[in-house]
Amino acid sequence: MSRLKVPMPRRPKLSKDGLLTFMSPSGYGLAALAGACRTPSCACRDILLTLFPIDFRVKSVAFAKGKLSFESEQLSALDREASISARIILETGELLLEPERTQHPEAEALLAPLRDALDGELLDDFSRLWRRLKGQPAVSDEFRRDADLGDWDRGNALAFGAVFEELRVDSYAHGGRVYETDELYCPSPECDCWDVTIAFIDPAGDSEDVGAATIDLEMGEVSFEHRTDDQGLVPGLWKRFVHRHRGVSRLHERRERMKEFGEGLFKRMDSARQALKVRPAFDQASSNVLPASVQAPRSALKIGRNERCPCGSGKKYKKCCLLRASP
Repeated sequence: MSRLKVPMPRRPKLSKDGLLTFMSPSGYGLAALAGACRTPSCACRDILLTLFPIDFRVKSVAFAKGKLSFESEQLSALDREASISARIILETGELLLEPERTQHPEAEALLAPLRDALDGELLDDFSRLWRRLKGQPAVSDEFRRDADLGDWDRGNALAFGAVFEELRVDSYAHGGRVYETDELYCPSPECDCWDVTIAFIDPAGDSEDVGAATIDLEMGEVSFEHRTDDQGLVPGLWKRFVHRHRGVSRLHERRERMKEFGEGLFKRMDSARQALKVRPAFDQASSNVLPASVQAPRSALKIGRNERCPCGSGKKYKKCCLLRASP
């Protein structure tokens, strides 16, 4: 049994067995059961929600044997029959009402506070639940032991997803299109720069890389790179990125993780060069020689244009890192 007692959380809280509770400052909120399609072969990435409106009279919510129960001062006054059905798209963070399965007349109004509170941390929690329901292993915080860095050269930034396994592809629906993000960090422990770049990608577009936002985490300054005629697209996507992640603390934390990875990587690379007696004149040319723990087979380094990109994005190489590697 999962049980949450007063005070009800002012921000959405998801238990490991799928009980979601949320009480807005106005004294009205939702209790929900979260689930997902359990077919392992199904590629759907939706979280299914059955929500029940609650108010300040509810003292606690309990979940046992697949059913919700409420402890309330006036339980008979609660309309427990008018449930709300909705689904969350994990990548884009969209909370969509299922009207054909919803009878509550104020469903959209009740979903609005939850929709606004659906941040990156909660989406990650839902992604962990999704993996458990699908029978998939948990995502490790450690760097990928089989990381394939492809044509990466020392001195360039690295995509976070190329080094660490991610729970989901952080994406944003805008103007009828879905834009994915790629977070690029400097792994060099010797570099004291604080720049982090968020590249925005349109997988369905003719030119996938639509632009990027680069932030100096130390100074807080942001610059934009535009690769489309829409000069407001990248700033708008950046604004939504910051809103979803409640600021840039996520970038600070990930920068530290990338630096820790880089420190070990560079030491092993230097040891590998010394073992191979690589002369200094060829230092740059051999800078992508990786230690055995993170090096892919040599044949894997020759990536075909139509093969999956080694950064882990799931896209073809010609539509991912090949574009960023091209002059």
